[in-house]
Amino acid sequence: MRRYILQRVLLAIPTLLIISVVVFWLGQRASADPLSMRGAVAYTAPSMDPLLEADHYRRQAQSFHLDKPLFYFSVLPDCYPDSLHLIFPYHRRERMEYFARLCGAWGPVAAYDRQLSKLVRQLELVYDTLERPVGFNSALSDLLKASDQNTALERLDSLAGIVGVQEFEKQFDTLRVCLGALVPMSGWGMPKVYWYGLDNQYHNWLTGKFARERGSSWDRIRYSLRVTLLINGLAILLALFAGILLGVWMTQMRVRWLDRLSRTVLVSSYVIPVIVTACVLRYLFATSGHGFYSSTIGGVGTSLYDPARQSFFDWAWANWGRLILPVVTLWLHYTALIALQMRAGLLGVMGAEYIRTARARGLSSWRIRWVHAVPNALFPIISIMGGLLPGAVSGSIITESIFNINGLGHATVDAVLTGDYPVMMSIVLLTSVLTITGNLLVDILYAWLDPRVRLGVSI
Repeated sequence: MRRYILQRVLLAIPTLLIISVVVFWLGQRASADPLSMRGAVAYTAPSMDPLLEADHYRRQAQSFHLDKPLFYFSVLPDCYPDSLHLIFPYHRRERMEYFARLCGAWGPVAAYDRQLSKLVRQLELVYDTLERPVGFNSALSDLLKASDQNTALERLDSLAGIVGVQEFEKQFDTLRVCLGALVPMSGWGMPKVYWYGLDNQYHNWLTGKFARERGSSWDRIRYSLRVTLLINGLAILLALFAGILLGVWMTQMRVRWLDRLSRTVLVSSYVIPVIVTACVLRYLFATSGHGFYSSTIGGVGTSLYDPARQSFFDWAWANWGRLILPVVTLWLHYTALIALQMRAGLLGVMGAEYIRTARARGLSSWRIRWVHAVPNALFPIISIMGGLLPGAVSGSIITESIFNINGLGHATVDAVLTGDYPVMMSIVLLTSVLTITGNLLVDILYAWLDPRVRLGVSI
C-alpha cells in the first residue's frame, strides 16, 4: 500500500509543477504591465526622462518583488544582458529588446537610451521657454515608446519641428547618430543561459514566500478559502451521510412507488441549476415579508472575516444562521447525485455471485447489504468525491454571489470584474491543486477498498 501511495504522489508532484509553470506564465502574459495588474496605484513619474522614470518605477516594483527574475534561469540571445529584468518600465524594456535584436549588440542600445534620457532632461528644463509647446508632451511620449528604428526617426523629426530651438540641433543630431548605429545584423549569435537561483518571482510565488505580506494574492484569498471550505465541507459531509442512506433505502424499495417518487424528486433536484435553487431558497426564507422568512436566517450576507478581530470559529458562530441556506443549496445538489449513484451501484452489486453465495450461507440481509454490498458499491461515490473538491470552488461562485458570502467564489467574481490577474492565478492554481488532490485521494481509497488496484491485478 505504501509503495502504491508513493507512486501516485510522485506522479502528482510533476503534474502540479507543470500546471504551476503554465498558470504563472499565463498570468505574466495577461497584462503588458505586471505592476498595474497587481492593484498598484497608477504611478506618476517626476519626469519623462527614461532613467528617472525607471528609477521611480523600480521603487514601486520592488514593493511587489517585480525586480526579481521571472524564473530560475533564462535563455536569451547573447546580445541581451543578464540584468534585463531590472530594466523598467516595461515599454522601455521592450524597446531596448527590439533594438538589441536588431543590431545584435547591447552597447549601441544602451548608448541610445542614455542619449535619449539626456535629451529629454534638457528639453524639460527649458519647456516653459519654448515658443511652440503645443503637442510637445505627445510627441515626446511617442518618441519614448517608439519600438522600431523608422518610427523613432519619424517621432524624433516631429519633436524637433515642435521644439524649433536652434541650440538643441546638436542633441537631436547626436540622437540620430545613435539611432543610425543600430545597424541590422544577420543573426543573434549563440543563445546564452543565465542562472538566477531560487530568488525569482516564480519560486517566491510558488512557495508563498511573500504570501503573508498584506496585499499579496495569497493574502487576499486565504481567509476567503476558509469560508468556502466550511460551507462546502458541511454540504459534502451531510450529502454523503444522507445520500448513502437514501441510496440504500431506495434499493430496498425498488420497483415500488416510493422508489419511483424518490428518483423523480432526486433527478429534479439534480438537474435544476444551483442558481435556481439558490434564488428560490433566498426568496422563500431570506426575504422579509415573503414566503417563510425566518429571523434565525435573518436575510443574506455575512460579515467579513477578519482574523485580527476574531477567530474563525467565533466568526462562524456569529454568522451560522446566514450560512444555512448556502449549505442547504449545495447539500440538495450533492445529495441527489450521491443517492442516485449509490442506488445504481448497489443494484449492480446485489446481483454479483459473492452476494448470492452470502445468501446461500444464510447471512442476514443487514450483514449482506452493509458489510458485503455497500463497500463495493462505494466506488462510484469515491469517483464523485474526487470531482467535488475542485467543484467546491467553481460551484461557490454562484452560491456565494447570491447569498453575498465573502468566500472564495465571491473573491473570484471580484477578481474577474476588476482584472486582478494575480488573484485569478492563485485561484486557478488552487483549483488545480484540489483537482490533483481529489484524484490522489480517489486512487488511495480505491486501493484501500480493493487490493486488486494496488497490486495491479486486472479487474
